Amino acid sequence: MGELDVHNEIGKGSFATVSLVTSRSDEVCVVKVLHNQEDEGKDIFLKEERFLNMCKHENRVLFK
Repeated sequence: MGELDVHNEIGKGSFATVSLVTSRSDEVCVVKVLHNQEDEGKDIFLKEERFLNMCKHENRVLFK
């Protein structure tokens, strides 16, 4: 994944795979990779992102 060291897959669904990664600066992150790069997959991901950004919780995922 370019500048990321992928450690392991932590989840997989019909639209994406989620993996635990480390960046070059040793920051541990979770990355979601879409299976379908077409419009439908992107639309679903963007809806999920908007929904999660409305949620306020200490364990909420941050999008960068």
